[in-house]
Amino acid sequence: MKISEFIGTKVISKDAKDVGKVEELSIKLKNGLVDMIFMVDTIFIVTGSSLSPLNKKYIPVAEEDIEALGDYLQLNLDADEIEKRFIGKIEDLVPKGSRFKDFKEKIVLTKDGIEVGKISDMILDPNGCLVPSVIVSTGKTFNKKKLMICEEDIESIGDYMILKLEKGDIEQRIVD
Repeated sequence: MKISEFIGTKVISKDAKDVGKVEELSIKLKNGLVDMIFMVDTIFIVTGSSLSPLNKKYIPVAEEDIEALGDYLQLNLDADEIEKRFIGKIEDLVPKGSRFKDFKEKIVLTKDGIEVGKISDMILDPNGCLVPSVIVSTGKTFNKKKLMICEEDIESIGDYMILKLEKGDIEQRIVD
């Protein structure tokens, strides 16, 4: 499932009450045995009126708080447990640069410094809250193509994402 499609998913509690919608994800980079691993650290659910930002409250949930993910995100928390978790702003809990929106549109470069494109989305594996693939948009507005990269393709991430791949490697993997 694409993270951009996951954002907006309706959320219900274990006592079958409407909680809100998925608003944002906090993504953590961990060093695995061989490569970096993207993991969803926290899912932020928004409640309250979209017309009045003052009424919005956020609920941070972790992988262990999730009962099931299908057409709805079902939590294994009841209304009372959810009420205790309310926060006013996502920024109160999330380090700068770790939100999905911070990764989206980040410029991606080959190991020889050639611009490949920009991160357009990420794939979410709900089992383990892992992000096994990153989708990079390449090309101009009317000639956009996609490149799927995985964690073993990534050298480093900061203001840019630098790949371990060269231009020739990338050209073979680009799809329409």
